[in-house]
Amino acid sequence: IAAAFEDLPAKLFEEEAKPYLVLVPEEQAIGLYLAFGFGKGSFQNFTPRILPGPSTFVTLGDNAPHFVTAGIGVRYFPKRWFLVDLAWLPAALKWDISSDFTSGATEAKNTHFMTGESFTLSANLVQPLATSLRAFAGLGGALYSVGFENGTQSGLGASDRELSTKQGGRGAKFSTLRPFLRLGTEWKLQSRIGWAVFGDLFPFQSKRTIYVHDPAPGSSTEGLSEPVLEMKFPTVIFNTTLSLYF
Repeated sequence: IAAAFEDLPAKLFEEEAKPYLVLVPEEQAIGLYLAFGFGKGSFQNFTPRILPGPSTFVTLGDNAPHFVTAGIGVRYFPKRWFLVDLAWLPAALKWDISSDFTSGATEAKNTHFMTGESFTLSANLVQPLATSLRAFAGLGGALYSVGFENGTQSGLGASDRELSTKQGGRGAKFSTLRPFLRLGTEWKLQSRIGWAVFGDLFPFQSKRTIYVHDPAPGSSTEGLSEPVLEMKFPTVIFNTTLSLYF
């Protein structure tokens, strides 16, 4: 019995075996990811200020809104050079606002809570930079859905008033759509695992005014709405994702 062995160059072996070793296709690839991000919002405080009616003075705290995002998403590569990205961020905005209403010797303190989620969709062009590194850039939009809740008031007799996101009424929710430009890079840590870092630039400023609203039926100031805060959404949000590809 005779046996013969032939040495093959490693590079030739890799080329011939490549179709059988690729776990993730270059086209029609799908990636599921965890997303985290951070943006710096700003606000303008118009208090302390004097108000008409039973509560003559209001002061709001100076704590800033937090745009620390977390969520999940999916990426789809219909072509090697084209990427569609969809994400849901249930934690996209958090802002706790403290208030102090006074009338004479009486005082009422409260905390008001603004929370929000967002859905983002973007279309991106992809450019390979190295074997395991690629850049992407594109256009997209972020739809924010924000809720506002007034906490339990401490202190008696000072005020029936609350904060509202709606002028002339009790506003609980609002939505806003923000277009953005995206630029980032992704490193393929393994065939199926990718780590991306990218930024979203929002060219159009988005802001929201917070009012003092008097919901007490029959009061002399029922329906009163006075602007007390103005919140501005971030111009840039920095993001990172960890993806699993199929």
